[in-house]
Amino acid sequence: MSKESSLFNKVQLTRSYEEVARQIQQAITDQRLKPGEKLPSQRELMDMFQVSKFTIMGALRLLEQWGLVYTKYGATGGTFVSESNTVAFSESLKLLVSMRRVTLEELAELRLTIEGRAAYWAAKRRRPEDIKKMELILDKMGRLLALNRPMEEMIPLDMSFHLVIGEASHNGLFLAIMEAINACFLEKAFSFIPQGKQEEDYGDLRNVLEAIRAGDARLARKIVRQHIARFNKLIVRTFSEKHPGNDTLLEVPARGL
Repeated sequence: MSKESSLFNKVQLTRSYEEVARQIQQAITDQRLKPGEKLPSQRELMDMFQVSKFTIMGALRLLEQWGLVYTKYGATGGTFVSESNTVAFSESLKLLVSMRRVTLEELAELRLTIEGRAAYWAAKRRRPEDIKKMELILDKMGRLLALNRPMEEMIPLDMSFHLVIGEASHNGLFLAIMEAINACFLEKAFSFIPQGKQEEDYGDLRNVLEAIRAGDARLARKIVRQHIARFNKLIVRTFSEKHPGNDTLLEVPARGL
């Protein structure tokens, strides 16, 4: 029996595209279809599942939405199994928060929990390449500080440093959530930070690096939590001053995703 004929079963459900997607998802989860592997063609899938072309197209769209597969066009094109699904998780989280009104306090609670724990595990699991990434970011920040550059130029580096903490935790869920927070809120929130806070921010991140380098998980978590708490207090105050009567509410427009 060929690999293609043994991968899937004939579909019985009315909403057959969901069953097709479920079976392909299971094959990916079970590693019968591996990252980077090309799926059978639409015609082959039609024959294997005994369904119409529209059912296969619907299933592939659903799998793409889940981040499990991607499509390449051209002579060597087709549908391939994605290397990682953390991007899909991040996009789903962004969609969730974009459909609601989220306060800065709610954001702070999430960040305190996630980033504090990420820093804790980063100190325990950090690798030399993780430390090197943090050092390079802080070196760039230090040069900007020496040149007295504006806060706007520091923001991308600050955001990158936080994501490297997520990477250093070697927990894909921490990183996915932190990426979603960055994409949804932090760039907007940073716009409420007044000039003159760059040096304090840099000092915090330098202390985080040293705690992670030393493997001091409790200290790394403590510094990150203090850093985020001070950050939140500052933006809440500045936001309230700029938008009186609007409390501490942030809205994330869907078009920004």
